[in-house]
Amino acid sequence: MARAAGVVEGFKPVNFDRLPQSLREKDGQWFTVHTLSVAFLVNTQLVKNVPQSWADLLKPEYKNAIVYQDPRSTGQP
Repeated sequence: MARAAGVVEGFKPVNFDRLPQSLREKDGQWFTVHTLSVAFLVNTQLVKNVPQSWADLLKPEYKNAIVYQDPRSTGQP
């Protein structure tokens, strides 16, 4: 949809050509490098109201409280 709407621009990161063809669009308008399950890990000593959905993460109480491991340095694809 985004491609058809013209709201994305092609981008080919390092090793783009090594990604399986099924995980990338030929012009780099979309690609995926993360195909594992995603989980919310919450430190309940710091966070009393545990998020229950992706939409919850947009709430102001979670601003600057979300971390994502960088796959380039964690070894996680």
